[in-house]
Parts: sequence; structure tokens; C-alpha cells
Amino acid sequence: MFPRFLLFFLSLSATHSLFASPDFCREQESPKPIFCQDFEQRETGLYTSEDLIEDWPNLQSLSTKVNFLNFGVSQHRVNVVDRKVGEHDSHMLKIKYPENLFGSALSGATWVMKFPKKYEQLSLEYKVMFKEGFLYDREGLFGGKLPGLMGGETISGGAKANGKNGWTSRIMWGQLGRGLGYLYYPDMRNDKYNQDACPRYGLDHELCVIKRNKYFTFDDDSSKKCLSEWAADEYEFRFKTERIYKIKQFIKMNTIPEKNTDSVAIGDYIAEGNRDGQLKIWLDDKLVVDCTNIRFRDVPELAIDSILFSTFFGGNTPESSAHPHDEYIYFDDFVVREN
Repeated sequence: MFPRFLLFFLSLSATHSLFASPDFCREQESPKPIFCQDFEQRETGLYTSEDLIEDWPNLQSLSTKVNFLNFGVSQHRVNVVDRKVGEHDSHMLKIKYPENLFGSALSGATWVMKFPKKYEQLSLEYKVMFKEGFLYDREGLFGGKLPGLMGGETISGGAKANGKNGWTSRIMWGQLGRGLGYLYYPDMRNDKYNQDACPRYGLDHELCVIKRNKYFTFDDDSSKKCLSEWAADEYEFRFKTERIYKIKQFIKMNTIPEKNTDSVAIGDYIAEGNRDGQLKIWLDDKLVVDCTNIRFRDVPELAIDSILFSTFFGGNTPESSAHPHDEYIYFDDFVVREN
């Protein structure tokens, strides 16, 4: 079961900047990205494990307890396809979510790409498109995950972030296609609203206007409201199908109390990290989430060290999670920068 949803998106209009040329990565301007992948060098067809290893350097196992590289690619759920995007043809990843299945092992695709070093701040952007007819209109379907950033262990699937082991920050689509932010972080265990709703899983922050989390502050500017011509109410955004969206997430790690920056012996008291970390999310270049008081960590060893490519149908029963027919989502133009 997923926790309650955070609705974070603004009304949108398509912009020419979303329609990248086939030379997207080569045309990136200063500051140059530390990673860029547009899949243009790939032939159309099945995306193989060899392609994955070449396109996403320094792949990691998803778990220290299980020795595997990825979900989805090895199971032939990922293909490279050529799609018309604006005025250009573009190679994109087409990921399959098979009928009547859910969870990361059986739907979508999941892998972790580790950066060559750790970063105190970083942004990840990419483009996403849901196929025509993607099932949004059935009440009760919980939705699924979209890629994000992480540090330390892969904290997901009900694991608890304790300030020393890791954190993850992803995007979600929720019931009826609602746009969501999805974060595993230490303070989620102290959020009474979230724990009452769903004690095991990541916090779906109500970041747009709903102020339920005491550790977050919000801008009351009415322009931040989630307005769209087809939303159920003024605080709600829902993804449309066959439309390219550009998602950008920026993370800045929280600072550490001076005591924790020194080497700490096992058993020594660890003070909580300062609640001054940042999470910002843009949708089609519009800032829709702006949080400045997040505690991601208590120790300096935790930082931003990986992309968590994570997309699958979530939930815990076929009735709440699985779709009655195959679904597809397209991904393109992944960029990581230090700003």
C-alpha cells in the first residue's frame, strides 16, 4: 500500500525547449553535464544488458544481499524506439509494464548508476511520455515510480532511512495519473500523518500547498498552486498521455553538526543532521516544488552518489497495482549537472 499522495505540479503548456534535436547531448552548453544519455547511438530494437552497461557507467547491484545487476533489461522489457518528437525523430527507451503484474521484479525497469565521486548538490533531468491509452481512469490503481537521485544504500520498498544508511528521492504518478514526489528520508518516521497512513513506505509529500509535514516550509505564493484546465481541483496535476514532459530534480544535502564531521567511534552518540537540505522539482522548466529544510543525513559520508533508475507499478495486490493490459512509458535525454 502506498502512503497518501503529494500533489506538486503546475498547469502546463508545451514549449519548444522540450523537443530536443538528435544531437541533444553534444549540444549541451556550459556548465557541461557530468552525465548525459540520449540513446541516439543505439540501434532500434531490444535494449540489451551490454547496451545498459555501456550507456550507464559503473552500474551497481540494487542490494548488497542479492547479486544482480538490473531488473527489466535482462527480462527483455526495454527497447529502443524511434519516435517523432516535435520536428525531429528521436531514439527513446520504451519500457514495458506487463499486464496483470506489478513490483520492480516483474514490471518496468530498475538499475543504479553510481557516480565517480560523491556530490553535495546535483540535478537530474529527463523526459518522460506515457503511451496513448495508458490506464489512468480506474479508481484504486496506486500508480508507480519514475527515476530520481539517491545516496548510500538503495532505501526503498519499505526500508527505513536512519540518517546513516541512505536516502532516495524519486518522482511518482499516482491514482488517476496524479503527479507526486516520493522521498525516503530519516524524518519520515516521525511524521505522524504519514505513519498513520502507511508506516512502511516512502513519504509522498503534499508539497504544492498541503502543509502536513512539520519539517517542510512552503511558499504561499498563489502562483505555486497546481492549476490545470483538466484537474479535479486547483491543487492537482495529472499526467496526460502521448505528451512529452521534462522533469528536473535538484538536491542539496543538509549540513552536518560539527561533532558529526569528525570520526565517530561505534556506539558514540550521533547528533541529528541540520534540517537545511534542499529539494526542488521543475516540470517543463516551471518550479513546482521548493523545499529548503530537509534532513537527508546525519553523517558526512552520505551524499549524492547515484542515479536510481526506478520505474514500475507499485502497490501490493493485483487489484490495486496491476493493469489489465500491457502498458508502456518512454524515457529520453537524461542529464546530470552540479547545479
